[in-house]
Amino acid sequence: PRFAWDYLDSGTGTEATLRRNRAKLDEITFDPAILAGEVKQDLSVHLMGRDYPLPFGIAPVGMSGLVWPDAERHLARLGRDAGIPYTLSTVAAQTPETVGPHAGDQGWFQLYPPRDPDMRRDMLGRIKAAGFHTLALTADVPMASRRERQRKGGMRTPPKLTPRILAQIALCPQWALGTMQVGLPRLRFIESYTGNMGALGSTAHVGYLIRTSPDWDYFRSVREMWDGNLVVKGVLVAEDAAKLKAEGADGVWV
Repeated sequence: PRFAWDYLDSGTGTEATLRRNRAKLDEITFDPAILAGEVKQDLSVHLMGRDYPLPFGIAPVGMSGLVWPDAERHLARLGRDAGIPYTLSTVAAQTPETVGPHAGDQGWFQLYPPRDPDMRRDMLGRIKAAGFHTLALTADVPMASRRERQRKGGMRTPPKLTPRILAQIALCPQWALGTMQVGLPRLRFIESYTGNMGALGSTAHVGYLIRTSPDWDYFRSVREMWDGNLVVKGVLVAEDAAKLKAEGADGVWV
């Protein structure tokens, strides 16, 4: 449906960052070397103590169950079968417990930093117990983002069934039937701590109610609590990357 597509396809604010990302990727080219004879391609990579057949994985998308019914478990099984990481979002439509068994040994988890230390400890315990071995701590979203296309499209979490939204759903019967089977997408992991607060706007969902703006002490506390690989997500300054390495991060996510 259009409201789900706008959620997936849009950027924040004026979407300038989205356009810059696209332009910079288009600038990357390859020099085609010649006369090398037959080459046996090997795309495998060793990363943080593990071997992967490909140099990429599946990134976290909040509310991916909105884009397609039960998308989190579909993607987790894909990552498991392909032998590449699948990263579950804190604001996914499923919980670590319902996705972890489908990810096999390929589970990563993206954490929006919860403010309450007891909640943080409980979350990390649940994530680890569900089989996720690598934690990606998001550090670059200090406040709610402004998403104009979602706001204009009437996006709510979970979807509020207005006449306009129902008309969009009616045009996508396969999406509608799948959603009927698994239920409307909700922030189930977050709601296990906050309860069901009803439909909220795309920039006011319950995930923002528990989050804080982490500092270096916050990172150190997570490093102490988490005994697996720890990656910090949203790093764009080289000096920050160097300090994170010195403080015990296993990687940075640019």
